[in-house]
Amino acid sequence: MDTPALYQPRTLTEWQRTMVPRLRQTIHPPASRTDVTALAYFFWDDDRIDSQFFTIEAAFGMTWHCCGRIPSRLVTNRATPQIRLFCEENKVCLDVDPTLTGGVPRMNLDCIEHLHHRFDTTFAFIVQSDGFPLRPGLDEFAGPYDYIGAPWMPPTWYTGLMFPYPRFSVGNGGLTVRSHDICERASWYYRHRYKVLPYGYFLVDDVFYARVLPRFERKYRRDMRFAPPEIAARFAFEANEPMLAKTTGMPFGFHSAPGFLRLQALFPDTFPK
Repeated sequence: MDTPALYQPRTLTEWQRTMVPRLRQTIHPPASRTDVTALAYFFWDDDRIDSQFFTIEAAFGMTWHCCGRIPSRLVTNRATPQIRLFCEENKVCLDVDPTLTGGVPRMNLDCIEHLHHRFDTTFAFIVQSDGFPLRPGLDEFAGPYDYIGAPWMPPTWYTGLMFPYPRFSVGNGGLTVRSHDICERASWYYRHRYKVLPYGYFLVDDVFYARVLPRFERKYRRDMRFAPPEIAARFAFEANEPMLAKTTGMPFGFHSAPGFLRLQALFPDTFPK
């Protein structure tokens, strides 16, 4: 993609609006992996489902630009004509679930209980409207680990006391690669031991996978392979700048609008424009 001579940092939404038409015209390479499904949740309880669809289109477009045409699936609560056309034209598997209402809490619970039913490859590459890859490099991260996401910020006294296992400091779920195995196990533990809990912090998707289960389930803690923080910092950035400072070059991807802006500032020469 061409780089303007003078580039001004843009907000995530501005960048997505600019990039979507260009990504539509891009000839994406063949799939770099067939054992990884790019999977995105996108659902609204009102008419914004169409007006905001460009954000998830940009996420898929950048995924294909960086990773090739890997198998892709969109999970949504409504299939509008615009969404159906996008999926048909781009060979995206459309997974319509009318029960997906209620915003982020509902998505968190679905990622815990049902994610393993949403894909049938060895790994799921979770992308979101505010989290997707920015450069090639999926092969480095899909395979060695059951779970990799951006490293969390250093623990507070409370989280350090509650979750005392430092190697599980990688958890941000906004952009993750997860094995089918870990998704199945998270679902089993939730259905058999944790479903009685009222929704709250412990049932936030990434907290459940990367803090609750390692803390309270010894077999899970022993068997599941989490990426070390220094590897996770190369995978994605959300807010942990101390870990980012230890890496060389721009991370593979990001999560969060502030994280997007920060990477533009730090890596202006390699940031996609």
